[in-house]
Amino acid sequence: MPKGIGAPGPWDLPGDVAHLANEGLAEGEDIWVRLATIVRARRLDLRLLMDAHDLHNRGMIDINTFQRSLCYALGEQWNELGCTTDEFAELTRNYLTRVPKNPGEPIPCVMWQQFTTHVQSLADKVGVGGQGNY
Repeated sequence: MPKGIGAPGPWDLPGDVAHLANEGLAEGEDIWVRLATIVRARRLDLRLLMDAHDLHNRGMIDINTFQRSLCYALGEQWNELGCTTDEFAELTRNYLTRVPKNPGEPIPCVMWQQFTTHVQSLADKVGVGGQGNY
């Protein structure tokens, strides 16, 4: 690491690390638009790519596995997405099974099938022209 720049921690997302900043697809747009743009541009099927991490076929996985699964699904585009911790919370907020209120409670699970269906529907709308569509 260059002098003065701290090394990223194990749970830091690419958007939280300033020296990883880049200019990618839909740069400066909302996290949902950026994600949908990458999915459409790379012709990804998120549902198929993330299915491998749901070992019990329940339609939900814990939030740490979800983050890893999304990272693996996007591959090299994970850094290009530049997702921050706040943006990741925004992505998962509506798909959490429960939110822990007290220390020691189990970590939340994410309903990944509903999430991927939503992202794929957004990706189908992106890129057809108009403001904000790439």
